Amino acid sequence: PPWYVDNECPDEYRKLGLKVVKAGKLIPARNHALEDASKMNKVCVQTSDDIGSWTFYNDAVRYFSDEEANAAARRCEKLEVSPVAAARYLVAKMRVRGPGKCRLGGVYPLGNGGRAMRA
Repeated sequence: PPWYVDNECPDEYRKLGLKVVKAGKLIPARNHALEDASKMNKVCVQTSDDIGSWTFYNDAVRYFSDEEANAAARRCEKLEVSPVAAARYLVAKMRVRGPGKCRLGGVYPLGNGGRAMRA
Protein backbone atom coordinates (compact mmCIF):
# COMPACT_ATOMS: atom_id res chain seq x y z
CA PRO A 1 0.00 0.00 0.00
CA PRO A 2 1.14 3.57 -0.57
CA TRP A 3 2.32 5.82 2.24
CA TYR A 4 1.25 9.46 1.91
CA VAL A 5 3.98 11.65 3.36
CA ASP A 6 4.94 15.30 3.46
CA ASN A 7 7.21 16.71 0.78
CA GLU A 8 10.20 17.02 3.10
CA CYS A 9 11.08 13.43 3.99
CA PRO A 10 9.94 10.91 1.34
CA ASP A 11 13.41 9.36 1.08
CA GLU A 12 13.31 8.28 4.74
CA TYR A 13 10.23 6.20 3.98
CA ARG A 14 11.59 4.87 0.68
CA LYS A 15 14.66 3.59 2.54
CA LEU A 16 12.27 1.44 4.56
CA GLY A 17 11.00 -0.08 1.32
CA LEU A 18 7.68 1.74 1.32
CA LYS A 19 5.79 2.98 -1.73
CA VAL A 20 5.66 6.75 -1.17
CA VAL A 21 3.28 9.42 -2.41
CA LYS A 22 4.49 12.96 -1.74
CA ALA A 23 1.33 14.76 -0.72
CA GLY A 24 2.22 18.06 0.94
CA LYS A 25 1.77 18.91 4.60
CA LEU A 26 -0.08 16.72 7.14
CA ILE A 27 -3.71 17.69 6.44
CA PRO A 28 -3.39 17.75 2.61
CA ALA A 29 -1.59 14.38 2.77
CA ARG A 30 -4.36 12.87 4.88
CA ASN A 31 -7.05 14.26 2.60
CA HIS A 32 -5.20 12.98 -0.48
CA ALA A 33 -5.06 9.49 1.04
CA LEU A 34 -8.78 9.56 1.86
CA GLU A 35 -9.69 10.73 -1.64
CA ASP A 36 -7.55 8.06 -3.32
CA ALA A 37 -8.94 5.31 -1.08
CA SER A 38 -12.49 6.43 -1.77
CA LYS A 39 -11.91 6.40 -5.54
CA MET A 40 -10.55 2.85 -5.31
CA ASN A 41 -13.22 1.73 -2.81
CA LYS A 42 -10.42 0.80 -0.39
CA VAL A 43 -9.89 1.21 3.33
CA CYS A 44 -7.63 4.09 4.35
CA VAL A 45 -5.59 3.66 7.53
CA GLN A 46 -4.01 6.81 8.93
CA THR A 47 -1.68 6.89 11.88
CA SER A 48 1.29 8.69 13.30
CA ASP A 49 4.75 7.34 12.52
CA ASP A 50 5.90 7.67 16.14
CA ILE A 51 3.47 5.44 18.04
CA GLY A 52 5.03 3.88 21.14
CA SER A 53 2.65 0.92 21.39
CA TRP A 54 -0.75 -0.36 20.32
CA THR A 55 -2.72 -1.68 23.31
CA PHE A 56 -6.16 -3.23 23.00
CA TYR A 57 -8.20 -3.04 26.22
CA ASN A 58 -10.52 -6.04 26.06
CA ASP A 59 -13.62 -4.58 27.71
CA ALA A 60 -16.64 -3.50 25.67
CA VAL A 61 -18.38 -1.63 28.50
CA ARG A 62 -18.50 2.16 28.41
CA TYR A 63 -17.94 3.66 31.85
CA PHE A 64 -19.34 6.97 33.03
CA SER A 65 -17.12 7.82 35.99
CA ASP A 66 -13.35 8.12 36.23
CA GLU A 67 -13.28 5.74 39.19
CA GLU A 68 -15.12 2.96 37.34
CA ALA A 69 -13.14 3.48 34.15
CA ASN A 70 -9.76 3.49 35.91
CA ALA A 71 -10.64 0.33 37.86
CA ALA A 72 -11.78 -1.39 34.66
CA ALA A 73 -8.59 -0.38 32.84
CA ARG A 74 -6.48 -1.87 35.63
CA ARG A 75 -8.32 -5.21 35.71
CA CYS A 76 -9.17 -5.88 32.07
CA GLU A 77 -7.14 -7.99 29.67
CA LYS A 78 -4.64 -5.87 27.71
CA LEU A 79 -3.23 -7.04 24.41
CA GLU A 80 -0.20 -5.49 22.72
CA VAL A 81 -1.05 -5.65 19.03
CA SER A 82 0.57 -4.64 15.77
CA PRO A 83 -0.66 -1.65 13.76
CA VAL A 84 -1.89 -4.08 11.09
CA ALA A 85 -3.87 -6.07 13.68
CA ALA A 86 -5.40 -2.86 15.02
CA ALA A 87 -6.40 -1.73 11.53
CA ARG A 88 -7.88 -5.14 10.68
CA TYR A 89 -9.91 -5.12 13.89
CA LEU A 90 -11.35 -1.68 13.15
CA VAL A 91 -12.19 -2.64 9.56
CA ALA A 92 -13.89 -5.85 10.74
CA LYS A 93 -15.96 -3.92 13.31
CA MET A 94 -17.06 -1.46 10.61
CA ARG A 95 -17.92 -4.19 8.10
CA VAL A 96 -20.13 -5.94 10.64
CA ARG A 97 -22.29 -2.81 10.72
CA GLY A 98 -23.13 -3.29 7.03
CA PRO A 99 -22.33 -1.50 3.78
CA GLY A 100 -22.21 2.27 4.06
CA LYS A 101 -23.06 2.31 7.78
CA CYS A 102 -19.66 3.03 9.27
CA ARG A 103 -16.84 4.60 7.27
CA LEU A 104 -14.50 6.08 9.89
CA GLY A 105 -12.75 4.19 12.69
CA GLY A 106 -10.26 5.42 15.20
CA VAL A 107 -8.47 4.90 18.47
CA TYR A 108 -8.00 6.82 21.69
CA PRO A 109 -4.67 8.60 21.11
CA LEU A 110 -3.34 8.79 24.68
CA GLY A 111 -1.95 6.23 27.11
CA ASN A 112 -4.58 6.64 29.82
CA GLY A 113 -6.66 3.45 29.62
CA GLY A 114 -9.27 4.73 32.06
CA ARG A 115 -9.98 7.78 29.91
CA ALA A 116 -10.12 5.57 26.83
CA MET A 117 -12.87 3.55 28.50
CA ARG A 118 -14.91 6.71 28.90
CA ALA A 119 -14.44 7.93 25.34
